Amino acid sequence: MKIRTYLFLLILTALVSCDETADIRTVAWEDTKQEVYPLITIDEQINLRSVSPTLYSSRLQDADGKEHALTGILRVDGQAYRFMGTEKRPDIIVAGMSYNEEWQAKYTFVQPSGNWQKHDFDDSEWDSGRAPFGSPTYLSRYYPHIRTIWTSPSIWVRRKIRLTKDNPSDSKWYLKYSHDDIFELYINGVHIIKTGFKWGENRLIEIPEDVRTSFRDNEEIILAAHGKNLQGEALLDFGIYIVDEPCEDRQCKYTFSPPSDKWEQTDFNDTTWNTGKAPFGTPVDYQVNTVWNTPEIWLRREIQLEPEAKKKNLVLEYSHDDVFDLYINGIQLVKTGFEWSKNRRIEIPENIKTTIKGNKLCVAAHCRNLGGGALADFDVRSDDIAHQTSVNVQATQTHYRFECGQVELKLDFTAPLLPNDIEVFSRPLNYISYEISSLDGETHEVEINFETAPGPISAAEPYSAEIYAKNDLWFIKTGKSEQKIFETNRENSGGYFFLCTDTTNTLAATREKSRICLTRTFGKTAKASGFIMAGYDERYAVQYFGDNLPPYWNRNDDKTIEQIFSTARRDYSAVIKRCEALNRQLQSMPEAFDYRETVSAFKTVFDKHDGLLLLSRNGASDILRSSSLFLACNSKLLKAQLEPLLKYGESDLWGKDFPPSNIGDYPLLNGQISSTQSPVETASNMMFLLATLASFDDNADYIRPYRQMISRWYRLLVENRRNPAFSDAASRGISSYSYLKNKLKLN
Repeated sequence: MKIRTYLFLLILTALVSCDETADIRTVAWEDTKQEVYPLITIDEQINLRSVSPTLYSSRLQDADGKEHALTGILRVDGQAYRFMGTEKRPDIIVAGMSYNEEWQAKYTFVQPSGNWQKHDFDDSEWDSGRAPFGSPTYLSRYYPHIRTIWTSPSIWVRRKIRLTKDNPSDSKWYLKYSHDDIFELYINGVHIIKTGFKWGENRLIEIPEDVRTSFRDNEEIILAAHGKNLQGEALLDFGIYIVDEPCEDRQCKYTFSPPSDKWEQTDFNDTTWNTGKAPFGTPVDYQVNTVWNTPEIWLRREIQLEPEAKKKNLVLEYSHDDVFDLYINGIQLVKTGFEWSKNRRIEIPENIKTTIKGNKLCVAAHCRNLGGGALADFDVRSDDIAHQTSVNVQATQTHYRFECGQVELKLDFTAPLLPNDIEVFSRPLNYISYEISSLDGETHEVEINFETAPGPISAAEPYSAEIYAKNDLWFIKTGKSEQKIFETNRENSGGYFFLCTDTTNTLAATREKSRICLTRTFGKTAKASGFIMAGYDERYAVQYFGDNLPPYWNRNDDKTIEQIFSTARRDYSAVIKRCEALNRQLQSMPEAFDYRETVSAFKTVFDKHDGLLLLSRNGASDILRSSSLFLACNSKLLKAQLEPLLKYGESDLWGKDFPPSNIGDYPLLNGQISSTQSPVETASNMMFLLATLASFDDNADYIRPYRQMISRWYRLLVENRRNPAFSDAASRGISSYSYLKNKLKLN
């Protein structure tokens, strides 16, 4: 969902106050339908979300697409109900995609000569760059940031990989790749894949047995790829994985010819149809068992459920590319548009479960391929999961409701980003609250469990975990075994993720070596409640023109993360009430829906010269995107975002007649890197932001020290106001300058 940022007229006329105690009407309870559901939102790096409508249908993911093994289980009278995350085993990374590990390669935009795909090819004259490669405007869940800009028609990339003996040689190995448009790849000179005019993310194809068995421990292999962009966006990323893909005997009846009416009904006669093993699709794009390369396919499968399955939750899992319709016992359950996805999960409703006889059901599906790769696959399983009844997203909270047998579970994720209280705003932690109540009026044995792993799923580097108790709190501390501060521009890996809760009736323990859990037992009860806290501790937050800056909460280097958790536990009830009030205050703003995602893009840090600063990866574009939210509640926070750009723009380090659009490659903020914005667009945006701030404060004194620099920006805008490519941006910037000039009473 895109945020409206140009609210100048709204700000000039009327803007709601952000008094958190205001008496505002109660928020209506409505289910939310969206692609991403924010859960734990501390900053851009520690930002976990659900990518499924139901919390238990997929692993939690961070902003870079890395999956995390945070799960939740409620036990009621001995029966386990999983309400968060999945239990799927992780993939093994041999050479990860860019969102799993940072990787560099040699690349060129010029057609190479000779055997460029062979191991012994001399690529020393090629450039070096970080993946992913793509157009600067490419944006998706897995690719929020393109690392190496590719705007030419073609790119050639060579990636070298050193194999280790730790990778099992008797398992199936897969090439995973993302591309837009045409893509081909070689391993040690052997042609593995060549697509047509197609695009997609995280495609999977098995590496042929003869190629895989040729690999040797400690051998260096070469992955050589060619991408060709015919139109629109460009993307290239690839890696090698050992994937946990259980091979089940899923035999289906299928046909490529349109069947007669009522083909989806249980009593339809499909004896003349072909028989094949799922998945069905194009082998060049997916790992399939039956080739489907026609425009359409119809599938039917009879599934025998395990005994007592009807008493459990039944889940449909399906993958498709493109348009997909699915029926169970003649009742339609899935109908998509022109889209594609893998391993989507949906709970089978009661009206379908009541039609199941003799633990058998009939699944019928129709898939149409409108272009590119084709895929159709489905299965039905019984699962001990909770039944999610609703989800609702507010500015600072995401609310879930579940039924777990005869017990209701209310689960709330809260990010206490209170803009009028910088101490709470800067705390690096969130709350996960739970309330359990009986549905039948009886008491039940209740136990709740939260479980995590030391690091992200398929992490390329080793992670470790520690469990300890302090101040009547359990702490689970996880992080990279080797802590490195600002070693690369990708992230600050010198920090630790925490789960924390009261020690009362709670046990913290390690399970199966790599899993750590917090378990709270309530005994026999009709009602119970509590909360855990998730947080992040780091010595330094960013590097700012050579100085490593601490997070704001520890600006005096006199606090520990344990003290912060203890304070947050004490303040819990009051903070939750203030967050609920802020939700009501912001509900009329379209931007409120993305409040946590928008605000957490900024690191709240402290500089000994400039004081409070809010720093982000994308500089001016992040500020523009968030300005209406910050102005609505606390204009000081907007100033804390603008100040670094203004001071840098005025310094000798910059020395240009237009403003910088960023101050570095986050978290190394030591000077602007390449920008996708033109100088005119950047000057217009900055002028607009300053005018909006002056209008809101009804005071331009904040800008007065920078008036000479702003005048230079104005001259650039005037020079380009008749340029067709920049006339709109220039006009907007000139109007903003006129407003500032009047406020400052400049000649």
